[in-house]
Amino acid sequence: MAELILARSPYVIDNLNFEEGTTTTLTLSIRSANSVIKIYSFTFGSEKYINISPFLKDYLDDYPILYVYTSVIGTAIGGGYLAEIKQFSVTDGYASSYDCHTYTFSDHLFDNCLYAGYHDVL
Repeated sequence: MAELILARSPYVIDNLNFEEGTTTTLTLSIRSANSVIKIYSFTFGSEKYINISPFLKDYLDDYPILYVYTSVIGTAIGGGYLAEIKQFSVTDGYASSYDCHTYTFSDHLFDNCLYAGYHDVL
């Protein structure tokens, strides 16, 4: 089953922990139900992560759901090789997050049927 990406929130792809000095590339294939829309190729360089959400949002005006295939391929200095291929479904939306300035843990406990209060009777 493919993971879901909500394109208004950041979604990062990591470089599989290859060290700096290695060649690590990300290929991003954006597809509709019937065809390939766009293929991007990125080189990580010294970056550990690449946020792919901005590249996906551009196509959600024309397609309500996208299918994305990512492949991260790395070649180490000593000749090692590693690849990771993943499939995602993409739609417009936000991922849930908690803002530490407005979030209270007591609300979380009450919402999940736990008691976070005080009672003087045992």
